[in-house]
Amino acid sequence: MEPLRRFFAFHRVHRKRIFFYSYLLFFITLLSCNSSERKVENRLFDVLLQNMVDVHPTPIGAKELMLLEKVVFLDAREPAEFAVSHLPTARNIGYEEPDYTVLDDLPKDTLLVIYCSIGYRSAEVGKKIQDMGFEQVMNLYGGIFEWINIGGELVTNDNEPTSAIHPYNAWWGIWLRAGTKRYNP
Repeated sequence: MEPLRRFFAFHRVHRKRIFFYSYLLFFITLLSCNSSERKVENRLFDVLLQNMVDVHPTPIGAKELMLLEKVVFLDAREPAEFAVSHLPTARNIGYEEPDYTVLDDLPKDTLLVIYCSIGYRSAEVGKKIQDMGFEQVMNLYGGIFEWINIGGELVTNDNEPTSAIHPYNAWWGIWLRAGTKRYNP
């Protein structure tokens, strides 16, 4: 009975360390997986995105996107986020109350790339756009955060280059490694 008592006493005293090292081992295991399919630079960010962002519409990485031409960008963030900065030529469609009129002048075969902060909100709006009959809708995997993290250009509403970016909130802002976090334009 004494060894069992010592085991539980040890566990009571060191449970926080055991818990911490168990999670550390779990994350190291996740991060050591083959990363050839990653579309974002930060492995932990990629693990988060894989568990949050749907595969429809088709995800596209920021580096892949930089190689494309003739793309219409749709920003699924809220107007206050868009006012701080956005991708050049982007149209703000929003999320809470999407403004689908920004699509009225576009043919159904236009290549649309929709984005938000990390890709969750844009995936949701992108599905609705596909349901409207648009054939080529892609979701920027990692969103505007990954775009600026790899050196993508952002502009203000006056089309002036900027490094400012709306972090959505303090928690989501931890994924920004570049740019200046700003909540107001």
